[in-house]
Amino acid sequence: MGRRHASLRAPELDSAVREAAEPSAAPDTGPRLAIAGLVALFVAGLVPLAATFFLFHSDERRYMRAAIAMLQTGDYLVPVDANGLPRLIKPIVSYWLVAATYQVMGVGVLASRLAFLACGAGIVLMTYPLALALNGRRRVALLATAIVLVNPQVVLASVRAIPDARLCLCMTISAWGFARLLVANDRSTGAYWAAYVGAALGVATKGLWPVVLVVFAAAFAGLAGRGGRERLRGLIHLPSMLTALAMAGWWYGWMVHRYGVEFLGAFAHDQHRSAGAGVERHLAGHVAATAWLLAVNLLPWALGLLAVLVRDRWVLVPGDPRSRRALAFAGGWAALVVVIVALPKHPPDERYLLPTVPLLAAVIAEMLDRRPAGARILRALSLLAVGLLVVSGVLLAINVAEAAPGRAGAVLALALGAAGVLGAAGRRLSPAVVLALALFVHAPLAWLALDPIVGVDAELRKTGRVIEAAADGRSAPVVGRPEQMSANFTTGLQVTIGGRVHLVVWSPAADRAAWPRILLLRAADAARLDLAGYAQQPVLGFPKPLPTGGFVRALVAGGLRRFVDSHRERLILAIGPQ
Repeated sequence: MGRRHASLRAPELDSAVREAAEPSAAPDTGPRLAIAGLVALFVAGLVPLAATFFLFHSDERRYMRAAIAMLQTGDYLVPVDANGLPRLIKPIVSYWLVAATYQVMGVGVLASRLAFLACGAGIVLMTYPLALALNGRRRVALLATAIVLVNPQVVLASVRAIPDARLCLCMTISAWGFARLLVANDRSTGAYWAAYVGAALGVATKGLWPVVLVVFAAAFAGLAGRGGRERLRGLIHLPSMLTALAMAGWWYGWMVHRYGVEFLGAFAHDQHRSAGAGVERHLAGHVAATAWLLAVNLLPWALGLLAVLVRDRWVLVPGDPRSRRALAFAGGWAALVVVIVALPKHPPDERYLLPTVPLLAAVIAEMLDRRPAGARILRALSLLAVGLLVVSGVLLAINVAEAAPGRAGAVLALALGAAGVLGAAGRRLSPAVVLALALFVHAPLAWLALDPIVGVDAELRKTGRVIEAAADGRSAPVVGRPEQMSANFTTGLQVTIGGRVHLVVWSPAADRAAWPRILLLRAADAARLDLAGYAQQPVLGFPKPLPTGGFVRALVAGGLRRFVDSHRERLILAIGPQ
């Protein structure tokens, strides 16, 4: 007990309490400039990745194709799938984001992802006020922002045309509002509007996940100590709640009016499958695996926190009530998400853990900052990260030299230059910022080195030019059943061509004379068809899922290009006579 008492009265805790008591009117120029710099770096560093199919996710094709169809048909209320049938399982907003950018910029890869990259930047930006609402300390809020800047799920969601980044941004805004209401005891009007409108925008983005956050906040208010009824009543703000209900529900209401039970069944099945399909016999093991997955996605910060906990386990018992409420709010939300994500029968998808990241970043930053051991751990990790940047640059330069010799020097220069700058600036920048920057540089570095090896953009452009020339403005059918086709490559072609050639799914008819002139099919399917009279050329598609162990071994051995090529899908482009 004496150890606990001494720990809670440590000088650094007293300093923290004094910092938390600073007047809110104190100048905030320095942190604001730092946050602006981190957001600008985030966008600049990820634009190259967003402008290629380097990190393409299979779900992106649904939003890209539907947005192209919206431009072609003028129907902006009902998204459609590859066969032109209504896609009733996801809300309309994410399709609108892609279609709106297409309308302004034209159909293209960057246009497909630009709105989601802006949402990712918004997540980084909103982490700062969220952390301030939880602990009231600018230094901790800046550290939390640095943690989110380099989170792999935030980075991946920001360079893909899927709803994850927008959903996380909306839920971060909502969490900020509830944190102000329940942790900081801030009952200003803006807190209510942020809490409920943020959740409503999230519902309009991907479904019911934000509703879970609202329910959790209400449960937290009612159960967190005495005065639960008063706190619950304090969450009621009819103007923002009614506005949020209208914003969240209008499209769903319209779809129910138009499609009725069909829409409700499709939407309910998708939400049931993605947000939890029922308790299983081995739920405890699934929860443990999902929690481990979350910890891995919070590296290296989770490793630093573990080292602090080894030195002083009482860091989990904050000395002031506000920090205790913040820890309970963020920890309770993360635990709830982990359990829900662990429920489905399929393996947990780490993308669904993304809405926990900003809140967890805030409490991890507060714990790392609370003890001197945290600063020492961050300093050691920052040195390790700078060294890792050099090693990564050398390995990537060796592997890219065979595929694109001109890039090898650029890769090495970027890695060594960034490591040198960060090493020299280490005395002026905090270890946390050095660590975050060293890790973040790996994103553009990986794109610069791996895109010529893993990417498929050059093949898409070459194939697209051939198809456009042969199509002469007509439709270019794609042969095969949807599950047998490289749907990713087909979508990549349609986007690369700018939506000018319509790609459809087609199955070979018995009458060969009825076959279309332009066929794109898997090599295995082409071998089973009589393509006499068709000019054929091989096409390399997207790589199939790469085993992590094999990828690392090939990277270290310098044979990454051969390893990736052995996992690519082989396609055949067949052009018939006029």
